[in-house]
Amino acid sequence: MGDELYVVIQTENMPERKIKMNLKQGDKKVLADVQTAIFVTEEGSDTANILFTATVGQFAKKNKDTITNASNFTDYAIAKITLKSTNEEDNKKYAKALKAAKDKKAKLYIAMDAEPADNDWASVQYEEIFDNRPNLWYYGSGEWFEVNESRLYKKGDKGDVVREINIRLAGFGGNVPSENFTKRTEKTVIQFQEDYMKIDPTGVVSEKELKAIDEFSDKYPISFDQMKCDCGKCTGFGKGKFSSEKQKKTILEKNRKYEYPGIHRSIIYGLKGVLFYLDNTEKSLNYSFNKISSGYRCHIDNEQNDRASTNHMGKALDIHFNKDGKRTRKVSDIEDIRSKIFKKYLGAKFDWKAGQKNIFNLESTKVGAQRLGYG
Repeated sequence: MGDELYVVIQTENMPERKIKMNLKQGDKKVLADVQTAIFVTEEGSDTANILFTATVGQFAKKNKDTITNASNFTDYAIAKITLKSTNEEDNKKYAKALKAAKDKKAKLYIAMDAEPADNDWASVQYEEIFDNRPNLWYYGSGEWFEVNESRLYKKGDKGDVVREINIRLAGFGGNVPSENFTKRTEKTVIQFQEDYMKIDPTGVVSEKELKAIDEFSDKYPISFDQMKCDCGKCTGFGKGKFSSEKQKKTILEKNRKYEYPGIHRSIIYGLKGVLFYLDNTEKSLNYSFNKISSGYRCHIDNEQNDRASTNHMGKALDIHFNKDGKRTRKVSDIEDIRSKIFKKYLGAKFDWKAGQKNIFNLESTKVGAQRLGYG
C-alpha cells in the first residue's frame, strides 16, 4: 500500500473514449468485502475515490513531445494512481487488514467499463460472467493483482535504509548516523511525524514517511559553495591529509587531524531541520537563515590564518542568522537561537566537553558570540 502504479488498458476502435475503473477485493475479504472497491488516489486529484478514469489516446497525446514512442499508445487508456486514500482512517484500516492477512497480501482485480458512444447506455449489452471477477466489456484470464503490506522500518531493524533515515532526520532530535534503528531513532521519527508531517506519531517508518523525508530534503536546499574551504589550494574539502588518524579510536574527535572529504551529511541535515523550525514551528521568533559564514577549513587554510583547530575539517559549520530580515550580531539573539532551536529541537550541548558523545555541540557565547558554530 502507498505505491504509485500505472493501470494500462488496451482497446480497439475506441478513440477518445473514457474508461472507468475500480480496484475491487477478490475472492476473500481483506481490505474490503468481496467484490467491493477500495479507495485509491488518482494523479492530479486531492481526494481519493473508488472510481478512477482514463481516456483512450490521452497519454499518447499528452506525451508526444517527451516520449519517443508515444504514438504506440494511441489505442491505450493509461491511468496513474496511488494505492492509498486521502482519509488516514481508511489507510489505517487497510494497513491493519494487510498486517492480519495471510502472507500479508490482498488479492484484487480491475473492474472497468467504457462510456458508450453518445453516452447511450441503453445500447450496451454485457457479457454474462460466471465467476467472481465481474469485469465489464472486458473479460480475460490472468493472475490476481496482489497488494503487499508496505515495508516498515522499526526499532530493532538495521541496514543502509535505516542509516539514511538516521542521517536525514538529524534535525529532528540530533540522531547519529548509525545503521541501527534504536530507541533514539524512534524518538526522531516521532518528532518528524508530529512536527513536519502533522500526523499521529507511531515511531515507525513506512512508505509514507520515506516520501515525506524525501520531500523535506528537497524543500530546504543548502549551497555547497558556501561550505567550501577558502584556501584556494585544496579541492574545497581538503586533501585527505593525516589519513592515518581516520579510524583511530584512541584519538578524540576534536583532536583528530584527518581532513575528511566533505562536510558530514548529519551536519547538513541538522541545518535543514533548523531551517524548517525557523520557517514553521518557531516562525514567530522572526529569525531566518543568513548564510554559512565558515564551512570547511583545511590545514593550509589554518596555516594561512594562524589557527590549529580541526573541527572545521568536515565536522562543523559557522552560521549567521537574521532577525526581522537583517543579519543580527546581538549576543541575546544568538543565545535565543541556541536555546529555542538547536537545544530544543536538536538536543545540542555546548563546547564539546568530555563525555558529550554522538550529539550536536554548539559554541557557547564565550567562544563565538556573534555567530553560531555547531558540529
